[in-house]
Amino acid sequence: MVSQALRSIGIVAAGLSFAAGAKPAWAQLEPERLYYGVHRAAPMVCRVPASEADAAPEIRLIDPESGEVLETTTAAAGRVDVAAMFPVLWTAERPKVLLAQLAIDGREVGPPVVLEPMLTPRRVLDGETARLMDAYAQRNADFFAQLLRLPADAREELQRTAVAEPEPPGGRVHSGLRAYSDRLVVLETSAGEMVFSLRPDQAPNTVFAFIGLVEGGFYTNVPFHRIIAEDREGRPFIVQSGDPSGTGAGGAPAFTDFEPSALAHDFGVLSIARRPDDPNSNSSQFFICLGREACAALDGKYVAIGQLISGGDVLQTIAATPVRGPEPEGSTAALERPADPPLILRAYTKPAPPFSMRARPLTIEDVPPVER
Repeated sequence: MVSQALRSIGIVAAGLSFAAGAKPAWAQLEPERLYYGVHRAAPMVCRVPASEADAAPEIRLIDPESGEVLETTTAAAGRVDVAAMFPVLWTAERPKVLLAQLAIDGREVGPPVVLEPMLTPRRVLDGETARLMDAYAQRNADFFAQLLRLPADAREELQRTAVAEPEPPGGRVHSGLRAYSDRLVVLETSAGEMVFSLRPDQAPNTVFAFIGLVEGGFYTNVPFHRIIAEDREGRPFIVQSGDPSGTGAGGAPAFTDFEPSALAHDFGVLSIARRPDDPNSNSSQFFICLGREACAALDGKYVAIGQLISGGDVLQTIAATPVRGPEPEGSTAALERPADPPLILRAYTKPAPPFSMRARPLTIEDVPPVER
C-alpha cells in the first residue's frame, strides 16, 4: 500500500510539471491538458505565428519506432481536435505510442506531441518468483522443488530477469491518452554537458517519471557514485548516478513498475537502475552504457529509456574518472566508487526538435577514446 501511495505521489508531481509553463511564441501543436479520456475529444492548440498566417498547416501522425508517417490531416490555426482528426487513436486493436507533428507548408515545426495510450498495467515478476508461482499454480511439486534446489548463482540470474504476465484474451483496457510535448533531457555535469533524446515508445511510464524528476530539480548536485569503465573482461561497461546520498542505496521516494523496453543497451543508452531481485524497484538511479559488448546482457532486464545525442566526449571523460582501490574489510561503501565523483550540477529539459530533424544517437565510433 505504501509503495502504491508513493507511486501516486510521483505521478501527480510529474503531471504538475507538464501542465505548467508559459505559452510558446513559436509554431507548434500544444495539448490543452495532459490527459484525455477514451472516445472523447482531444483538444489541442495549433499555434501558427502571424507571419505565417497564410500558410497551410497540417498534422502528421507518426510511428516513432519505424519513422513512418501513418496519416496526414489538414489543420487550421487555433483549437483542433486531434482525436477527431485521427480516429485510429481510439479504434486501434493494439494501441501504441504515436506522435502528432505539426507541419507548415510541408515543413515540420515545433516538437511533436507524444500520444501515449493509457493501458491497464501488466504485472511483472522476477524470473524466479514467476516460475515458482507457475509451478505452484500447476501443482507441480517436482518442478517447485527443483527450482528451490538450484545453485545460488542460477537463482540470482533468474531473479535478474523480468517476466510479464500474458495479456488478457481481450487485450488490455484502453482508458485514453496522456499527451505532452516531446522533450530532450540535458545533464549539465562537472565534466561538461550531455543531451539525451527520450524513447517513450519503448517505456512510456518510465520516461514520464524520469521527466518529472528532471523537471522537479531532483538531479541537482548529484554524484556519479558508481563508475565501471571496464568489466572483468576489459569491455566498456557503465557509469551510474541518480542517488543524492551518493551511497548507491538512496533515491527518489517512489517506484515505477518494470516496462519491457526493446531499446538495446549500447553506447550512450540511458537505462534505469533497480534492485537485482525486484524488477519493479525502478526509481531515480540510472546508468549510461559505455559499449554494446558488455551491456548486451542487460537487455530485457533493465528499462532503457534514452539515447545520447550530444556530449559523447563528456561521457568518456566521466568514465575515465579514477576509482578507489579495494575497500577496508567490513566497509559498507559502494564498490566502484570514484575517489572524486563527477557531479550532475543540474538537469533540465528543453523542447525536442521536429521529428524529421531529430539527431542521430551517438555511437562509440563517433567519440574519440579517453585515456584511463
